[in-house]
Amino acid sequence: MQTTPDQVTRYEQHGHGATPWLAVPVLLVLSALTVLGGTLVFYLSGDHYEQRMTRAGDGAVLTPAGSVAQYEQGGLVLPLLDFRQQVSVELPVGTLSTEHYDTLEFHVSGQGRIRFELAWSDATAPGNIRSIWLPPIAEGTQTIDLGNESVWRGTIGDLFLLMRGPVTETMILHTVRLQPVEPSAGRLLQQVWREWTAFEGWRTHSINFIVGGSRAPLISPVPASAAWVALSMVLYALWVLFRRQPFRLAPLAVIFLAGWIALDIRWQADLLRQLQMTHSQFAGKDYHEKRLASHDRDLYRFAEQVKNHLPPDPARLFLIPPSNRPEHYYLRTRLHYLLLPHNVGSVWDRPPAPEHTRAGDHLLVLRPHPRVSFDHSTGRLHWDRSRELAVERLMAHPTGDLYRVR
Repeated sequence: MQTTPDQVTRYEQHGHGATPWLAVPVLLVLSALTVLGGTLVFYLSGDHYEQRMTRAGDGAVLTPAGSVAQYEQGGLVLPLLDFRQQVSVELPVGTLSTEHYDTLEFHVSGQGRIRFELAWSDATAPGNIRSIWLPPIAEGTQTIDLGNESVWRGTIGDLFLLMRGPVTETMILHTVRLQPVEPSAGRLLQQVWREWTAFEGWRTHSINFIVGGSRAPLISPVPASAAWVALSMVLYALWVLFRRQPFRLAPLAVIFLAGWIALDIRWQADLLRQLQMTHSQFAGKDYHEKRLASHDRDLYRFAEQVKNHLPPDPARLFLIPPSNRPEHYYLRTRLHYLLLPHNVGSVWDRPPAPEHTRAGDHLLVLRPHPRVSFDHSTGRLHWDRSRELAVERLMAHPTGDLYRVR
């Protein structure tokens, strides 16, 4: 059987059209392996992994509590203590997994020796506090192996150093470092997988963005996907030139969609997990029960108690937060919302001038307020030294006090 020239031409055209599509999945796999391999080489060579993962605090950023400790001489000066005193120093390391850290390094100067207790909270169960007594530390740089400690497991929330008396010699704490474990290819791949599959949590921007489940991933999902897609397109272009094939846009579109779908799968996984969490938290509950199941339930209970002392009709209510700084913004705005439909004003950080109030107005002063005090004997609020207002206290609560202007 003989073939005609037209049949040969059609066969060649069909083959030329099918070959690029067969090459696309191969190029995608090669590109993915190249991106992962480049990531491994980057962190296995040099000290990039150590620089990325080390959690360090010098004397200037260590936060002392309890007995007074001062920053001077390039470190945190730990005071002399008797057997009844202690110093607690918070280490600003953020949330971290103990799988990645096995060495604690101290740099201390001064005479004598000091012994710390390392204490931390479990990020998955904040009420669960664990601790380790560390060996005595003398002047110089010393390292302590935490990898063999059976309690050094899980995810760390807050990390503290506790020092108890007696301490008879002045010591200066210069730096505290948590050093990462020695990386290996297998460990790095496991870490990348955990970071890419970790639950990110649902936020207001989650509808449009993927941040990643880890605060500082080795390589974020979006840059990794972008590198994967870009490298696949470059390889496709080189393959077309090498094979002298016609350049087609359709395979490039498929490569781009592959990167998009990979990110979308990650996004959908977070969405489904958030859906499960929200369903278990709120499903089948009425409005009041949902409010009590929410994260701001304590504020909701407080707002309901305040409303019980207010008139049934909307009343003028001045909400006075401790300050207008960012740390009190959520408290002020959330309470403003929860106290509706009352006529709430919350733009001040101190009571309004007496001439701007009238009898029957209410003031909700949140604690602890540094400027406002209440005199029980005279029934007056005092602030800014010379300011005062005749009031009746309707409610006292650890979150704030409610007053009515007389």
